[in-house]
Amino acid sequence: MTNPYSTPESNLQRNLNNGQNDTSSPFSPSGRFGRYSYLAWNFVINIVLMIVVGAVLAIAGATTDLLAMTDPNQAMNFYASGIGFVVIAIMLISFVITIIFFVRRLHDINMSGWWSLLSIIPLVNIIFGIFVLVKKGTEGANNFGPERVTPTWEKIVGIISLIIIVLYIILLISGMTMGLMGTRMQ
Repeated sequence: MTNPYSTPESNLQRNLNNGQNDTSSPFSPSGRFGRYSYLAWNFVINIVLMIVVGAVLAIAGATTDLLAMTDPNQAMNFYASGIGFVVIAIMLISFVITIIFFVRRLHDINMSGWWSLLSIIPLVNIIFGIFVLVKKGTEGANNFGPERVTPTWEKIVGIISLIIIVLYIILLISGMTMGLMGTRMQ
């Protein structure tokens, strides 16, 4: 009798996918994502999210109201309205897709998708996110399937995304430094 609570095992010697690479949909949590694929697909989903939310807000005429909100009650009224529910639904869909991408990246480094729960713990999520982004994936097949070849467009978009992240960090640090220097001079 086998223990239903035992750790799952996989035969790594078998010929997975007839010797081919992972060809699963990027939106399926059962595949693997390399570092560039992970960056590229997150970049794409964030651009799409900004365009869709911007379009929904523009169609509803809510962009100026949303930007001018200084009263918390006004913000609550916006999100309680029909357009607010649409924006929240779009953001939830984007969140689920982002988690799927994170799970696929974890699979590439031979870790269970359950580790993605660490992303909800403040500060731990930053350290773990950097680890997952930097760690090289398993070469060849692992417990989660065959390796996925990163298409050229994903490499290019992934590099662009990485450059934007580095520039953002540099601007953030320089802004914080300038802010600290400005408060000391006063």
